[in-house]
Amino acid sequence: MKKFVLILLALVPMIVSAQEQTWLNITALHFAATGGEDPDNTLQQYLLMNEGSLTEDSPLYRDYRTFAEEFGQMQKNRIMPEGMKEADESIEQIKKMIEEHPEMADELKAQIKNIEDVKKEMAGMMTSEEVSFSVDPKQILKELTKLAVNKKAYTGWRDIEGGLYAVTEAPRFGPVDEGVKDHIEVPEASVYTWGAIDTKGKQVIEPKYISLHESFAEHDVLFLHCKTAAGKDRYGVLGYDGRVRIPFEYEEIHSYNLEKKTAAMVKGGKIGILSFDGKQLQPFEYASAFHMGFWLVRKADNGSVGIVSADGLKLIPLKYKDYWDCVNGEIFLVRSDGRLDVYNEETCEFLRTDPKPEQ
Repeated sequence: MKKFVLILLALVPMIVSAQEQTWLNITALHFAATGGEDPDNTLQQYLLMNEGSLTEDSPLYRDYRTFAEEFGQMQKNRIMPEGMKEADESIEQIKKMIEEHPEMADELKAQIKNIEDVKKEMAGMMTSEEVSFSVDPKQILKELTKLAVNKKAYTGWRDIEGGLYAVTEAPRFGPVDEGVKDHIEVPEASVYTWGAIDTKGKQVIEPKYISLHESFAEHDVLFLHCKTAAGKDRYGVLGYDGRVRIPFEYEEIHSYNLEKKTAAMVKGGKIGILSFDGKQLQPFEYASAFHMGFWLVRKADNGSVGIVSADGLKLIPLKYKDYWDCVNGEIFLVRSDGRLDVYNEETCEFLRTDPKPEQ
């Protein structure tokens, strides 16, 4: 049955409705327009359109949709038969299982019925007629490129909201079409860097970052990874206007609290806590820090436990043997004598000491 699951996963992209309004298959257009001459087929001519520059009722858009539907049908006609063949093989395997395990016959027959239903669906997606393009991919790509906001082709693209798009022009590994080698070797000297542009194609963030770790437009923060001139990995945070919020001097982004706008970062192998504006709230002295609505911290791997509030300010001293639980807004910490000290989760105020819990 594992094989059949893989078949279904392979078919998922093709079962997406051809009417879905997306520009994410520009790669297919580029591949078709160049006759497959693009060796890696990962060149993503993602066209970030100016608002209203191309409406759904325009002739160019209709031609693009026609191309997308015809290309999609070609892919279905090419791949579906193999999927149906593998489905038949799965059915034969299940029939053998029925012979070996008659006590499972009802369950296995139900699985055969499910596979046969999928086969019918796949058969309905194919056409017996040979599909060809009724529009010229080269001309469509040419006209679309005229509308591209900065006339550039990106190998990677990501909408990070807030009016920005993360983009890269670096080579990369990627899927290829039939008849092209499995992957493209990326030279070691090639640096895979990212930047960001706005909806008009203006560069907002210089393309020098190794990766975009996370982005949160509603909090105006972009967690990014870069390399120093000496080749060391460093992490920091930018705002959506490109200004530095947390300097790129940290070895790792450990975790963060969006509600309180704080982040646990690593420096010198130790964890500290900063606000999203770069203010240090806790020193870099912790071996571990776990965000649980509050920060559970230790100075040594097997050391005593303490609590820092979610905003990184109030500290319950690191004097406890272990963390026990957090229930109904109360934090329970294990004392050295086995009893539990109870604190208010929000204010870190001491409330009481409870007896040693039953194991």
